[in-house]
Amino acid sequence: MCRNTITFLRSTLLNQFIPFDSHISFHKVVAWTALFFSAIHVIGYSFNFYHLVSEPTRFLCVFTSLVFRTEMPYTFQQWVFGTMP
Repeated sequence: MCRNTITFLRSTLLNQFIPFDSHISFHKVVAWTALFFSAIHVIGYSFNFYHLVSEPTRFLCVFTSLVFRTEMPYTFQQWVFGTMP
């Protein structure tokens, strides 16, 4: 990273929360933060996937006639292993 940017960031309030001088600790903080938000992202997609599989297609989107060709919802196998139109 640019030395001037690190010097500037050390003079801000962020220096109290982010260890800019200890590189290994900084990378660990970034890795744990990325893992945490990735887990939240996956959990959100899990809830969305549940709604896609369990609810009728008329509740899923505004233009159902363009997206879904039939009123029958897709099965789990179709969502995971198939190609949706």
